Amino acid sequence: MLVLGAWVFFLGWEERARVTALVEEGVQAVGEVVRVEIEPRRNQSELDTYLPVVAWETTGGQRIVARTGFGTQDPQAFHVGDRFPVYYDPVDPESRFYVPYPGSSPVRVLMDNLGLIIGGVFLLGGILMLRAGLK
Repeated sequence: MLVLGAWVFFLGWEERARVTALVEEGVQAVGEVVRVEIEPRRNQSELDTYLPVVAWETTGGQRIVARTGFGTQDPQAFHVGDRFPVYYDPVDPESRFYVPYPGSSPVRVLMDNLGLIIGGVFLLGGILMLRAGLK
């Protein structure tokens, strides 16, 4: 558990650093939802997930269309025409971009730091298990 926690925490830290760099050093554009894709539920106890697909134009005039990194189970949460900020790397805008999770600040912070939170929980659990085993 300790190793898993450290690994997930490290991945979360790397993702957070990537996002921070894009926000601080990347180019900001306004993305518009062009469609909402539905990811079907995998079993009867789950609901479908609705994922916004956003389009934006780079400073060089290139149109990029990409699925955001978030979704919801509320079918009315996203609509064609909704606008989101997009931060992208002008060298590689198709694969190096970040669209912040919309909505309230606490939800955004949670979603943006999910890897760190999960990794931290596993890391702490591993440390506590290790300490309990040493006594």
